Amino acid sequence: MNICFYKTTDLDKPKFEQIVNNFNLVFNRKVEFEYFKRTYLNTHLGFSFHCTIENNNIIGGVFTVVPYEYLANGEKELFGLAVGTYIIPAFRKDPYLLRQMFEVMENNLKAYNIDFIIAIPNDNIYTYWKSVVKWKDIGNLNYYIHPINLNVLFGNRFLVPFNKLLSYTLNNIIFIRKLLNNNFFEKPIRINRNELFLNTRLYGCNKVTFKLFSYYYKIYNEDGVRGAYIIDFFPRKISVLEKSVKNLTIQKKHEIDVILYIGNLKYSPLNMIKVPRKLEPKNIHFTCRGLNSKSIPNYLLDIKNWEIDLLNLDLR
Repeated sequence: MNICFYKTTDLDKPKFEQIVNNFNLVFNRKVEFEYFKRTYLNTHLGFSFHCTIENNNIIGGVFTVVPYEYLANGEKELFGLAVGTYIIPAFRKDPYLLRQMFEVMENNLKAYNIDFIIAIPNDNIYTYWKSVVKWKDIGNLNYYIHPINLNVLFGNRFLVPFNKLLSYTLNNIIFIRKLLNNNFFEKPIRINRNELFLNTRLYGCNKVTFKLFSYYYKIYNEDGVRGAYIIDFFPRKISVLEKSVKNLTIQKKHEIDVILYIGNLKYSPLNMIKVPRKLEPKNIHFTCRGLNSKSIPNYLLDIKNWEIDLLNLDLR
């Protein structure tokens, strides 16, 4: 078996298609080839990076890093986002194979001045990244929800009379925001919202635009629960997130059961409920790794400094 390094532009179509097909098999997904092509090519550099494990022209695993431009304490920095990592069952004989793929990636990223990568590993790989590859925790993201159909969320038809009451109450207390001095959202570390990034990340999202604000969302049916995920809103203020939730409730109340926002907020939106950690559908670990023996500045390890949500991470 060989570990190979590619830029996306170096991948021929058969290899690229193998990467996509195996991804869908491993994660039981149906993600289209064009999605990967758009995500991996429309970057700050015009490509992404891929380490593969191959045997007789069969790709048995891949570790991908997508370069993104961030603003960190006022300076532009190129960070990598690790995504789509997998090894198919037939190639999982060597427990250190993924670490070897990481080391090949690390050596090759030197030439592109990328010395810091972030990731949201699932629970299966999280322990491996931490113990074997020595990734560090930045923190955990939180779920915030606006319930619309309590009976669907909790599987109890007796909650139907409370559906409208709770949603109405939450949406009609947001006027209090103007009395509070906690509206601003911007943090020292945030993605550079340039046109290329936004057009790529928000492709396929539903867009709602008003004179003073706009927001994007996607609807998913997960185990019979119809959830609308807030992907982006602008300007980046808590009050804009609250207005987005209220408008989405009005426009889609017959099509969704819950509105969700995933991120790390200092203050919860007044019309959303922060889900207790033990009740979250899954853990969302926000982790990082410095490359080439470079130490990680302390401010990068504090989640309070990050403006991080679904816009950055593409979890939905």
